[in-house]
Amino acid sequence: MRTDAARTLTWVTHGNGGGTSGGTFTQGTVGGRWEHGAARVDTGLATSAGTPTSTTREADHEGSGRTVLTHTALDASVDSPGGAVRSVGIAYPTRIGDPPPTITSIPDPGDGRVQLRLVDRAGDRIVVATQYPDGRVTIRDRHTNGTPRFIAASNNRNVTTTTGLDATRSSRGVIGVRTTAGAVDLAAPATTVALKGLPFTPQRADGACNVTANGATTSVRTGRDGAVTLYPDAGNSAPAADPGPPRENVPLGRLVLDGRGSCDRDHDALTAHWQVVTAPAGSDWVLLDADTMRPSLRVDRPGPHRIRLVVTDAHGARSRAVDAEVFAGPRCVGDRLTWSDPRCP
Repeated sequence: MRTDAARTLTWVTHGNGGGTSGGTFTQGTVGGRWEHGAARVDTGLATSAGTPTSTTREADHEGSGRTVLTHTALDASVDSPGGAVRSVGIAYPTRIGDPPPTITSIPDPGDGRVQLRLVDRAGDRIVVATQYPDGRVTIRDRHTNGTPRFIAASNNRNVTTTTGLDATRSSRGVIGVRTTAGAVDLAAPATTVALKGLPFTPQRADGACNVTANGATTSVRTGRDGAVTLYPDAGNSAPAADPGPPRENVPLGRLVLDGRGSCDRDHDALTAHWQVVTAPAGSDWVLLDADTMRPSLRVDRPGPHRIRLVVTDAHGARSRAVDAEVFAGPRCVGDRLTWSDPRCP
């Protein structure tokens, strides 16, 4: 995040806990913990401007039956004299009943890095998230014995695992790769990735739009969410859902959604199912033709909406769920918020 004048910068995190949600919230040193039912979410934030000052407030969300409930939101703020402020954050879900994880900041080693460390003993995981002065962010995920599990990077083109598997995007962006027994997981949204050093020739590819092999290089075209799993054994590949890019300043009224960008490596015919996940408090939204590629949503309140798409191929294989993000109405009018968005002046 960059700023050209002295101001206060605020990051907002929350989960379904605290307030009238029925869950609980606990503030920590670098973030907070939300617990509700069988689920728990821990967050942490580190910045190049020092440890943020954290405050809490109650915010609205919709419960079942469109009942307005509240949860605890955590605002983490730093003062910036101008120039650039860099940050790295973690949001990590676990199950209630397991020992909770810990998230701590790592002191700058002297080269301007901003870092957080997560330790989850119950999940056999240690994660270090690093933000570099050039804008790159890396996530290194290891077992608690130090064995590598996963490596990912944002604002980057390439990652290489310790086993020699090299993954290169066609353009800079998020990229991650994990090798497991009998499969390779890839994370690289809406791009083509060249893989060298694969331990097998892929026969199945869940979440891929296309896979081609040319000598020692395998090219994978990913869907919008970018999650692909490659397998050495033959069989049907699961499709990838694409609900379209985020939309802002959407006028109130009828909005047509479009899932025709969804794809399948086997080129099977796809059927769609949409559902509204969140909408502004008090909204009386209506979703029509939810089982088609082009449903329509009646938008009657300004604010953020999330509409989830799952596609199914001719063999019954389902895609991962992917959300369309819709921001209805202008964010700000002058210095007044049209809805609660910290990016307004």
